[in-house]
Order: sequence, then structure tokens, then C-alpha cells
Amino acid sequence: MGLESTTTIAGLVVTNPVASDPVGQADDHLRLLKNVLKTIFPGAGGVGFATPITATETELNYVAGVTSAIQTQLNTIGGNATTALANAATADGKAVDAQADATQALADAATADGKAVTALANAATADGKAVDAQADATSALSLAGDAATKANAARAWVYFEDDYLGNCTILESSSNVSSVTTGTDGVYTINISPAFPDAFYGVIATCEDAACRIATCANANTNSFEIRTYNAAGTLAIAQYNVAMVLSAD
Repeated sequence: MGLESTTTIAGLVVTNPVASDPVGQADDHLRLLKNVLKTIFPGAGGVGFATPITATETELNYVAGVTSAIQTQLNTIGGNATTALANAATADGKAVDAQADATQALADAATADGKAVTALANAATADGKAVDAQADATSALSLAGDAATKANAARAWVYFEDDYLGNCTILESSSNVSSVTTGTDGVYTINISPAFPDAFYGVIATCEDAACRIATCANANTNSFEIRTYNAAGTLAIAQYNVAMVLSAD
């Protein structure tokens, strides 16, 4: 007899019932079809759809390829958009202040080298506050670098990490910096791309590491410059996290 046993549409045999099947078996085929429909389309109550489906074939095909709840995806996109908009407003609000700070920092850079020795001696007394202060400085300089770049105040900037094995990795983003290399502990070469038209620029640098307190600039030219990081004893030492921003008056 041509009566299949299935709970899915795929399991239905289109050639059943066959002509030789008894008429009295027709009710078995009808019950089979009802069971398949209720199983495949259980609805919210588990006993079959209670509300007619009015969507067209075209409308139903719009969900082809969807792998998760559409409303959840829309909520996520909406939340991300709101966060991004809030962050953009915050960044724009800080851009003017960052531009002013960058101009002042360039003016102060000329006198900063003369004060480096004194600052290194004073660093030992600031040890208790160094970690929090350094983290705040790194965050502020990173934000200032981003805002200043947008305002065309910075020629280049980079935020990078030393893995203590001689490998330097650029984190998050950078501007006009192609790579960072190191061959000596605490000495980092920042490679510029494209090259600067001249070497008349100032560099602001900061480092974040439990052992390091001071970051200075050396050997600046149109293609690269060095960042040197020192511990409290005034000795070159590896700094795990570093930020450098190049400022120019032109």
C-alpha cells in the first residue's frame, strides 16, 4: 500500500496514494497530511498557525539568508549607531580644545628638552601616581592626536606596543606612519610615510609601563625619528605602550 510515515513535507511521497490502494485508506492519507502541516507549521501554541499568513511570496523571500532574529539585529544596529553618534559629538566637542593644546604643546616643546634632566630626577617622587597619570596621559594624547589629525594640526601620530621580544605593533590606528622598529631596548624608530618636506617639526611622546617614566625624541629627519624611553634611574628601558605625535607650525 502507498502510505508513507513522515512528519516533514520532504518525507511526503508525491506518487502516493497509488491507484491500487483501497478507498478506505484515504482517511489515513488525510490524517498524515494534517499531521505534517501541524508539525512543520506549529505556530506559537504548538498546534498550528492560528492567524492567516498574508505575506506574499516576494515578501517572504526577503528573509532568505537571515541567520538570527531580525528585530535583534535592528536593535543592535540602532544601539551601535546611537553610541557612534554620541562618540562623534564628544570628539567634535574636544577637537577645538585639542587644537589649542597642540599649539601650546608645540611652543612648550622647545623648552622641554632643557627640563628633561630635572623631570627625570623628580620622577622618583611621582612613582605612586605614575600608573594612573600615565594611563590618563596616554588616553588624552591619543584623543588629542585623533582630533588634531582631523584638524590638520598633526603631521603624523602613532600608538604602538612593544612585546618585550623586539617586536613593535601599531595599535588601533595611526597617521603618516608606515612602521615602528626597535633594535635596542627603549629606542624606537618611527618610520614616516610619505616623507616630510622638511625636518622642522616637534614631537610629543609618552610611554605607559611600570618601569618607564620618561619618553624623549631624537634623530628627527624627513623619513623617521626616534622615541627613547627611560626608567626612573635614567636608563634606556622597554616601554610596553607608547604614543608619539608630530606637530608642525606650518
